[in-house]
This record gives sequence, structure tokens and C-alpha cells, in this order.
Amino acid sequence: MKRSRQENNAKFSPHVYLECNSGGSSKFYEIVTENCEVTLRYGKIGSDGVTSVKRFKTNDETQSFVRSTMNEKIKKGYSDRSSVRDSESHEQTILKNYDDIIPDVVQQQSKIKDENAFYLECSEDDLTKFYNMTWKENVVSCKYGIKGTSGNSAEKQFGTAMDARKYVDKVLADKLRNGYYEASSSTNSSVFISNSKTSTAITSKTIESKIVKDDPEEQLEDLENGLKVYIQGSSSLPYTCKKFDGGYSCTCQGWTMNVKNKGVQATSCKHLRSIRGDEAEYLRCEENSGVFNPSSKSQRSNGIVAKIALAHPWKQTTDPTGYLMSEKLDGMRAYWTGKQLFTRSGLAIVHPEWFTAAFPKDLELDGELFLGRKKFEECMSITRRTDKGGDWTRVSYVVFDAPTVAGGIQTRLETAAEAIQTVAEVGKTLEEKAAIRIHPFEICQGLPHVLEALAAVEILGGEGLMLRHPTARHRAGRTNDLLKVKSFHDDEALITGYEQGKGKYAGMVGALVCVARSGARFKVGSGLVDNQRSYSNAPKIGSVITFKYFELSNDGIPRFPTFMRIRTDVDASEFPST
Repeated sequence: MKRSRQENNAKFSPHVYLECNSGGSSKFYEIVTENCEVTLRYGKIGSDGVTSVKRFKTNDETQSFVRSTMNEKIKKGYSDRSSVRDSESHEQTILKNYDDIIPDVVQQQSKIKDENAFYLECSEDDLTKFYNMTWKENVVSCKYGIKGTSGNSAEKQFGTAMDARKYVDKVLADKLRNGYYEASSSTNSSVFISNSKTSTAITSKTIESKIVKDDPEEQLEDLENGLKVYIQGSSSLPYTCKKFDGGYSCTCQGWTMNVKNKGVQATSCKHLRSIRGDEAEYLRCEENSGVFNPSSKSQRSNGIVAKIALAHPWKQTTDPTGYLMSEKLDGMRAYWTGKQLFTRSGLAIVHPEWFTAAFPKDLELDGELFLGRKKFEECMSITRRTDKGGDWTRVSYVVFDAPTVAGGIQTRLETAAEAIQTVAEVGKTLEEKAAIRIHPFEICQGLPHVLEALAAVEILGGEGLMLRHPTARHRAGRTNDLLKVKSFHDDEALITGYEQGKGKYAGMVGALVCVARSGARFKVGSGLVDNQRSYSNAPKIGSVITFKYFELSNDGIPRFPTFMRIRTDVDASEFPST
């Protein structure tokens, strides 16, 4: 009875530290509260543990959550050791084994003097990469790419400043271990070319901004797939000409206006012609002018859209116990009808005949064309081709549902696995068999299991998790039977206009004016790099983007929306007309 009264009357404290020693294991659970933000850290005693953050609207909600969490843990055999723990500061405890946490390579190789930034480079043959990281309190920003380009940018927020600093140290150790070295960032400037074949050019293949070749045509032809040449046109910012697996693209309006009608392989523009030559571009486009173009409206299957299940964001008020949990893949969503692969918006996917040879012909499947983590752009460059070319041996169709099968998700996946195995046994090549597989999943054991799995996936560069209701039948459209779990929320929106920039962005795009599927209208300004802010280079009005955000306001407006990427596989018809 005494224990029961203790459980029901747990007192709120801004710092709670619990321990449990049972069954041969020793675990801890720590709760740190600051205003309406609660940081949870838990795991085996002696380890860093897993950290997550919850935010509440009021102090009452915050304190109620802390008390209920304490009661829950005490019921499970945890004891309150806060008074012992408070004899040391939280930071000192984390840093007690700091030399063990931070690999020796940092202490031996790093001579970084700036406490809030480091800049590294790595040279491989004639290619130099850079990695620049800065941090302030609990926010870490990094910029990385090929030296001589603007590179890519990313930002990560942590529960505490100490967690952020530990992450920085680990990244630094990893980079130094993999051949990076400290350097000065002053030489990392981008160089562009003017709209002339005889002008000097610089591409992604540079060392300390030295020009590799003087001929832009030679540079573009020599590029590896996915790398870029910049060319100065009429806009204040340069256009980006890119060589990809099977063709060329440009960010100018002429190329983007024609590509939907002609297809990627048969589209050119004056900038590509100025680099490759009129004759070479004419012959390339002529050769591909008859290539099947899945973007044509005549090739669209409107029935596919009505079959696709779309996820809602997971909220911690939903108990995930028993749900089927798997990694959220960052590839191209694809629906197999038994005869043809289609995108989620109903466009036919062009692929070599052998790719679907081992697909079951009497079963509809839902899945993802997937290349690997952090390879979305590479995957799209192969799967969006219209000439059946590209290295499809690198692509897998990862199946996560069989919508037409009755029963819960586990039954549907077992049926799909049996059908795939039956087809594979009938004289298929290893290449054909490798093109399709069932997405692995595990049964979720509860909230800690979700948070631990999410942290593990994100460390490996994954996007997040998916939770599928174990017994629900397949439901098309947006459904609570399918939930996505991320450190941040994301969604798609339709661009309906631009907001004029101010200050350094005067005369340029300050923000994208967007509409969500719900009809909510808002602006997305963060996340756009400088060369996406000229009106000629900005994501086009009428195109669909993916953006991330912190939470929705009471009016359904995304808070702190940030641009992530253009989504060519999502159709504008999914959004309200403007």
C-alpha cells in the first residue's frame, strides 16, 4: 500500500534520475525539464543511452507528463536516485568518461582552436571534398560537398547543448579517421562560367579552385553522373547544367517548360547547346524524340491514385505497441499492378523488361524503388529515365504491402513473400531475383522501442520509421493505420506564387507561397540555397515540394517550414485549385 501511494503521488522535479537493477541488467531513466520542454535519456547504466525531447503547450501538461512517467517507471521497479545524482552536475556526469566517449583519433589529430566550428578537406585523386561544421548551443549546422561548389547544407537540433557537442566530436573523429584533414576555408569559393563556349569554366572537379579544363563541353562530358557545371545566363545567379544517367538537364525556364512534353532525353536549351554544341544537342534530341514519355497525360492511370495508402504523422498519444515497425525508405513510391509499375500519381515507370521478370503476375503490390540511404537523387535519375536505360541493377523494388489481399498487414506481406518465392523458383536469374524483396519489419514493443529504433536509423542516415496497424485491412488515402515517425514532420505542398525577397535577397525570391492538401496557405523561405532564389532557378509555380516543419498551429499552418526538395513524382492535382 505504501508503494501505491508513492506511485500516485510522485512529486514533480525539474531533474529526475531513476535506476532499475533486476534480471541481471542495470538501467537508468533520466528526465530533465526546462520550461515546457522535457528531455528523456535512458539506457544501460554506463552507456550514453538514447535521448529524445518532448515539448508541451503549458507547464501543467509538462509536469503532468513528468509525474505520470515517474509513476510508470516506479511501477516497473525503478527507484528514485535523484538526490544521489544531483550531487554531481548533469554535465559533469556525462563528461565523467569523456575520454572514452571521444575516440583517440580526435585527441591525436585535431588541432582545432575555434570552439564553435571546424573546416576539413579530403583529397582523392583530382577531387577535393570539404566538410564545414558550426554549432551554437544545441543546434549543429554543416555544409559539405565538392570544393569549388556551394555544396549541400543540413541542420540538426539536439535536446541539450552537451548532446550537440558530443555529436560534433563523433563526426569530427569519423572524418579524421576517413582521411579528412584540417584546412583553411578561405579557398572554398564557387566559380562559374559565362554563356560562351570559349569562356573559362569550373566544375565540381577542382582542387583549391584551380581550373581543370578551359572547355565547358569537355568538362560536362567528363563529369560523373550527378555532378554539375554552372553557366551564367541572363539571371543574376547562374544556371546549373547537370549530366545524369542518360541525359542532361538545365535549371533554366526553357528546359523546365519543355521537359514534360518531350521527355528528359529529348529536351535541350540554349545553355546546353552553348556547352555541347548545336549539332551534338540536335542529334541527341533527334535520337530520343520517339522515346516513350510517361509524363504524357495519355499514359496516366488515374486508378492508381485511388489505391495508394498515405501516412499520417505519428503522435506519442498513439500507443505503438504491436504495430509492425520498419524503416521509412527514401526512394520512389511504386505500385505494381501485375503488369506495369506506376508512380503514386499514376505515371507509368519505364524500366528494362528483365527488371519485373521475377514480379508476381497475379498480385498487386505497393513498395518503393530504392537505391540506398541518402541516394534519393541518384535513384530518381535512374527511375525517371524514359529510354529503359540506366543501371537498374542497383535498384530494388522493396515491397511493403499487397493491397488486394484480405486481412491484416502481416497476412498481406506473407502472401506477397510466398508469391515472390514461387516466381523466383521458375528459372529466374540472380539479377532478376534481386530486383524485388520484402521490406523487413519487427513488432513494436512500445514507446521506448520506437525511440531507440528511430535514433538507430537516423544515425545510419535513414529518414525515419513507419508504423502499420497489425490487424487493419488496407485502406487507400490518408489513414491512421499507417503512421510515419520522424524527428521532424514533413509533407508536400503546391507552389502557387513567390514572395519578393528583401535585404540581400532584394530582387530575388524571398519565399515560396504554397498550399497544402488541407487548403492551408503558408510561405516557405528557409532551406532555399542562393542559386534557387533567382526567379529563373527557383522551384516553378505549379510544382510540388517536400518541406519539413516543427508542428502545426491551431489553424493547421506549419510552423517553421523548411524547403527540402522538389517532388516530380507527386501530381499537382492532389492539391486544392487556386
